[in-house]
Amino acid sequence: MKVKICGLKRTSDIEVAVDAGATAIGFVFARSPRQIRPADAPALFEAVPAGVLKVAVFREPDPVILSAVLAAGVDVVQADAMWDPGQLPVPFLPALSDGPDLAQRLAAIDGVFLIDGPKGGGSGVQPDRDRVRKIAGERRIYLAGGLTPENVADAIEYIGPWGVDVSSGVELSRGVKDPVRIRAFIRAALSAE
Repeated sequence: MKVKICGLKRTSDIEVAVDAGATAIGFVFARSPRQIRPADAPALFEAVPAGVLKVAVFREPDPVILSAVLAAGVDVVQADAMWDPGQLPVPFLPALSDGPDLAQRLAAIDGVFLIDGPKGGGSGVQPDRDRVRKIAGERRIYLAGGLTPENVADAIEYIGPWGVDVSSGVELSRGVKDPVRIRAFIRAALSAE
């Protein structure tokens, strides 16, 4: 089970997530309470050990910010699935919001992708479990949207995703992570596998 903890802004939170078993750390460069500046990326990226992916999260990347983030050493770029990554020098993780046309939008996507709730990243709203379960049976997905330490094991058992992604579900308040919830989320996700 791949576990991505997203929206981290402090090295102490990165250390907690890595120690608990996270396989990827998401750094948000899109407008959000979890947003970090490109100037902060090198120090935060340095706190992520080898073997744990550093994921830059955008909606549609600004070319200047994307260039700075790539230069800082990001491993994966996550952005809206409709964005054209062109000749990106690192893997691209397309992100889609759930909706009735989800299967149709997936037709143009190869490889691993992320499915979020209908309101998109950081909203805490779950996607349609039955629709996503069908897709997860055929494709490798990161499941996101509305996941918490309390419900992630059930979501994994029912949907069967390749990985899970959490942001708001491990927060004390909007944009502020809770180390206890981070550990509990990762423990629950890995035990459900």
